[in-house]
Amino acid sequence: MSGTAALGLPRMVDATKVATALAAKGGVPDLVNSFERARRIISCYADLQFAKQACEALAEIEPAEDHKGGASATLRQSLMFSAVSYYARATVTQSKSKGKGERGPSRPVFDERLEAMHENVINIRNKALAHVYLDDVDGEDDWHSAKVLMIEKPGGWWPASVTISSHYDPQVVRDLRELIPVAIAQIDDRVRERQDRAVKLLSQAVAERPFDLQFEDFAVDLVETFGSEEAAYTFYSGLMGQGPAAQL
Repeated sequence: MSGTAALGLPRMVDATKVATALAAKGGVPDLVNSFERARRIISCYADLQFAKQACEALAEIEPAEDHKGGASATLRQSLMFSAVSYYARATVTQSKSKGKGERGPSRPVFDERLEAMHENVINIRNKALAHVYLDDVDGEDDWHSAKVLMIEKPGGWWPASVTISSHYDPQVVRDLRELIPVAIAQIDDRVRERQDRAVKLLSQAVAERPFDLQFEDFAVDLVETFGSEEAAYTFYSGLMGQGPAAQL
């Protein structure tokens, strides 16, 4: 008996694997693609949640520590880097075939003010965090700057260098705190739309064609997946709060 069954929880199957198996047997056209589109936008939604959590963690850092170095400065920079990276991965095209945040269904629609914030965050991600553009982020040089120096000493000039690098801007964090809730609200609706479409296609395939498949072959063990009985129950309780379940 699997961990999920031993806990008295209902059976759960990996619908994407079921769809893939059906497609291999000549199933409904676009079935696998429907599940892949659903999986991509679910991943985008998860990234936005991670970005939100990073911003919430930033709020817990004492304001008095804002201008101090050491561990708190490193933590603050790391949290902002995470927030920007997760946000960008969820909302910006990575590639036409494999990128999660394809424009269209998973690209949030912002008003003019929020769109300007969004473009600024993505610009900083591209030019200051993911890559290094020396002295070139909107004409400012406070993210990455490197200088080669010549120091006059007796007997001649000596070479030296200095680098200045920053990975934290409180304005970027404030912008993210406005952008992320709007993006989450929009993508949450689209997650449900894509899930519903994929499951509907799968339901039709199962009802209309005599496929020789056993759902037990695609069972998901929640205890194994989440690592503990407590985590499995937490996941299941969260599912029960999402409204009516689709029927197969």
